[in-house]
Amino acid sequence: LNEAEVRILDGKVYYPKFLHAKHAAAARAIDCYFYRDRKANGEVSKYQLCLEDPYEAGAMKEVDYGVLVASRENAKSLDSVEDMMPYLDEDSVASRDKTKSLDSVEDSWWQEVAEDTVMPYLDESDEDFTIVSRTYSDQPTRVDQKLSTLGRIAEIWAETPTNSSASKLTRAKIASSTKGPRDSTENIINWFKRVDHTPSNIEQALAFSQLCNKTLLALAKENAEKVIHSNTSNAESAEIQKEAKSILDKLMSISSQFASTDESLVNTETLNAYIQCLSRVDVEESAAVADGLLKRMSEGEDNLPSPNIGTYNAVMKLWSLADGEKGKDGVNDTFSLLQNAAIAREDLCPDRDAFQILLAANSKEDNHFKYELALAALERTKALSQDLCGEAFIPEADDYNAALKNTATNCLAIGDYQPPWFWHGQQYDGGFKAMDDDKKCEALDMEKWLEYAEEMGVSPSEDMYFQVIKAWASTGSLEGLIGGDGALGAEELAKKAVLQSEGAPNMKMFYPIISAWSLCGEKLGPDRVKEWIDQISLLGMKPDLDIQVAYFVAAEKWQSKLVTNMLGNNVGLDGSIVEENAEGASSDGDIESLFKAAQYCSRHLKEMSSDENRQDIA
Repeated sequence: LNEAEVRILDGKVYYPKFLHAKHAAAARAIDCYFYRDRKANGEVSKYQLCLEDPYEAGAMKEVDYGVLVASRENAKSLDSVEDMMPYLDEDSVASRDKTKSLDSVEDSWWQEVAEDTVMPYLDESDEDFTIVSRTYSDQPTRVDQKLSTLGRIAEIWAETPTNSSASKLTRAKIASSTKGPRDSTENIINWFKRVDHTPSNIEQALAFSQLCNKTLLALAKENAEKVIHSNTSNAESAEIQKEAKSILDKLMSISSQFASTDESLVNTETLNAYIQCLSRVDVEESAAVADGLLKRMSEGEDNLPSPNIGTYNAVMKLWSLADGEKGKDGVNDTFSLLQNAAIAREDLCPDRDAFQILLAANSKEDNHFKYELALAALERTKALSQDLCGEAFIPEADDYNAALKNTATNCLAIGDYQPPWFWHGQQYDGGFKAMDDDKKCEALDMEKWLEYAEEMGVSPSEDMYFQVIKAWASTGSLEGLIGGDGALGAEELAKKAVLQSEGAPNMKMFYPIISAWSLCGEKLGPDRVKEWIDQISLLGMKPDLDIQVAYFVAAEKWQSKLVTNMLGNNVGLDGSIVEENAEGASSDGDIESLFKAAQYCSRHLKEMSSDENRQDIA
């Protein structure tokens, strides 16, 4: 579209085809949308598809099209009409009179352009695509002028992360059956599909390769998010791999057409991004695919670029997601390849990410953290850093934290949306359990590792505390939650983390505790959830609806347990004795508690509905 011929008449821009005019109007609207959205959020960076400046609603300014047209022509830097209009046939180009004035809209070329002529990268589809609010980086992004308007829009979608409000809207869509905004993955893929993938020269091929790189990187980030937020479907992760493979295949095909025999449009970062797009559903299969690609890159097959440290890290990260010793072996085998390559190549050296992945894998046995293994892995890491990089490895909080994290995840949860805290207390569903010895040993080892970091002069990060809190919560026991039987307990660790925090701690640190009290079905559950919600508020954080709903879950679980007890004791819901209880237990207290739970819910709902609280939650 940026290369289409235009005519200016009475302050209006005319195009030779209706399709061009429609896309130009859409680009103008998108510019204004981004401008108003950015201004409303106090953002300063700039995305602009059109030469005309965007404007506020009802504040459109007069445009000096003479100046804009001149700058447009200068920006083209093209030598001939054939360069400017590569998709016109010879007769149409020859019939065009370049001496006609801009005021004339009767030029012969205007009528003679074939109706089926399509400008580079344009798509005839009229499907409506939802645009949601976006966040912006501090630096403006230069959109490539070799791409069409659709290509430039796809580029912006690929480069711009979804903001928190958009994420909440997407979660709301997942949680309900009503139509909501598109998922950001869907937007990235659909906008990319609207771009025509048939460049006609090397410049357009290079622009398209850059768009492919950015799209693959965006999909890689989406893939990682879908693993972090486990309340997603397996199909979404598989779909990303499928689309990434399609993009890479198209790029490889175009590269073979336009690139010389000794170079390729496919660079190392492209392939690194593709590896990160591989599905997390069957991690071992994806890791094997990544291994094969790494081997081909190392051997220079199919004119592929050599791997860099990012390639090795991407493969190791995939293996780190695999369950058990197989994942651990995969990480070590890939690091051995990196070690050999680093000896042979001066431009290759393990970075901190590589050492952290290695440390994390070797600090565990069958996915369970072991203090002694972590110490040995840390010493090995220090030695490797000295041998391969010629510098000392001085552990920081992130390194100690890497050892604690358990990244293995062979499957993703399927089902309806649940609040983020919900997944951290499943062990407490149905009541407190007896302390498991193996889980207790692991939690004690993690607590000891945290103390060791402090002894080494490193202040544990919030995430380190979070990992240890999760370990104690995973026991499903009352002692793991509040302490005792040799356990410091999740609640005490959370309090310690708050005291050491320089500002308001991250909300997720309290998820295991809130989840445990919400799901346990005990009488103390609702009160303890309420206490923690109030404490979170006093720390300067505003609990959102996801956190507030934990109180109602706690009350509902308590009610369910009471009803189950009454039915088990042959007591009707009205309190009447259906059959004499063998133990002669009274149900009066249970019935009173049942109604109290309902009263607590009503009171909490009223508190949430107050004007002040509604503002806080919003």
